[in-house]
Amino acid sequence: MTVEQRTQMQVDRQAKNLDLNEEQKKKLYDYYLTTNKKQEAEREERMKAMREGQQNGQRPDFRNMSEADREKFMKQMQEQRQAQQAAEDKAFKSILTEKQYKKWQMLKKAQEQRMRQMMQERQQGGQGGFGGPGQGGQGGFGSDAGDGYTDAGYTDANFTDAN
Repeated sequence: MTVEQRTQMQVDRQAKNLDLNEEQKKKLYDYYLTTNKKQEAEREERMKAMREGQQNGQRPDFRNMSEADREKFMKQMQEQRQAQQAAEDKAFKSILTEKQYKKWQMLKKAQEQRMRQMMQERQQGGQGGFGGPGQGGQGGFGSDAGDGYTDAGYTDANFTDAN
């Protein structure tokens, strides 16, 4: 999937969930496209470093890191993710109406809860992940797993003008 296709898919999903107007869709597309291109470049750089490390006989994983290096790496990743989340929050707050922004925050929390649940199940040897039972998941893309938002009890009724 190209960066542009992924971007359009993200915008379409947000447009469906948040009832975006055309101007909001355009702004969200620009935001996602910039973000996705940056992430793609970072991923390519990591892959290049991994390939070079493997060619030099080095394993690019945690097994070769000292505990201090591992902690430093994890802290950097956490700080980077927090900065990305803050930038995303700022962008969405400037693009969405107050009502849409509140709904987006609720949907985002529901997604985070589902991801945490999947990770816990995976760590416990359960069915966390994609692919269906036995493959580390409870369904996945193309399944009848639901959209997660209505499954978690979030409906448009949660977002009346009083909210």
